[in-house]
Amino acid sequence: MKPLSDRAYDHLQRDILVGKLPAGKVVSESQVAKELGMSRTPVGEAIRRLAREGLVEQVPRFGTIVRAFEPQDLMELYEVREAIESFSVAKSAQRISATQLQKLEAMCQAMQQVAEAVRNDKRTELTSAELETVLAADLAFHTLIVQAAANRRMQRIVGETRAISRIFQIRRQKMDLRIVQQALDYHLRIVEALKNGSAYEARKVMEEHIQLSRDLAVNYLEQQQKQQLPGSSTLADLPKEVAEMLENVEKKLPE
Repeated sequence: MKPLSDRAYDHLQRDILVGKLPAGKVVSESQVAKELGMSRTPVGEAIRRLAREGLVEQVPRFGTIVRAFEPQDLMELYEVREAIESFSVAKSAQRISATQLQKLEAMCQAMQQVAEAVRNDKRTELTSAELETVLAADLAFHTLIVQAAANRRMQRIVGETRAISRIFQIRRQKMDLRIVQQALDYHLRIVEALKNGSAYEARKVMEEHIQLSRDLAVNYLEQQQKQQLPGSSTLADLPKEVAEMLENVEKKLPE
């Protein structure tokens, strides 16, 4: 059974990520404790953990508020991803197993099937089911590469970082055909480099992949702020089943 502080953390993180607790919202420690049927101590521990991860901010003599992300916050998160995932893919090139390579190829195939279906229907946007497939395959692809590097500490950090950056990725691109194909092309190049045991090429392609994603995400966030669009840091505009799917995939990230 999970410790009470973990339960409180999961509850608050989920509410923040799906938009139930929007940016600027005050988080009441006593209210959360009452909702979950526990004392304030584990809730306080959960809030401090969320503060360390940048999801909330504890303001002296005021309380805890949900943070509104700035472009610099997002830039830093992507820099963490670039550092860890580029190192991981280079290390994986020397140790990845045939089974792991097959799984990566299967994830690419899942994305390819979606891209072909959208293209054949002469569409540019994805359906909810297609979005679910692509999100799961994309997240699993990057997670497996970090797993192949066999460093648990890096796995935990990547899990936290992607939980945040994913919010902006979904809002920015809606995963249209162009973005899906672009991500797929990078993934295929990474798999090829891993097959060839080329740590240099694998690292190079991963860096390009994450840098492009970062630039698009930061640009989108800046545009949102200029236009003062609401809900820039939530998944509230996603279909309910897709938001729930994303939560479930993220829960499966390695610990």
